[in-house]
Amino acid sequence: KIPEFKAGDFFKYALGIYVYDDKEPEFISLKFPTRFLPYIENWAVHKEQFVDEKKEDYFILKFWSYVGPDLHEKIFSYMPFVEVLEPLSLRAEIAKQLAEALQKHTS
Repeated sequence: KIPEFKAGDFFKYALGIYVYDDKEPEFISLKFPTRFLPYIENWAVHKEQFVDEKKEDYFILKFWSYVGPDLHEKIFSYMPFVEVLEPLSLRAEIAKQLAEALQKHTS
């Protein structure tokens, strides 16, 4: 008997079509200016996201996801307004990519 395929479970930690057999999902924490809150609430970054902290000038969005090209693309789509807080490895990857882009555009 073929097991029942449950797409919701299979793509639970995916942002797009990328699902990784060799990776575990990571806890993602992103900081946005407060003015983005209505947008993020209506057009979710991730289907299981939640707002963990709301302050006058910013909010923190959290969710579990695989770290891959789709997450990088999503983060860059919110630049320069988003800040990656966690995981630190993702923060470092994004910083490196930003430094490379800055060098290309300022030389």
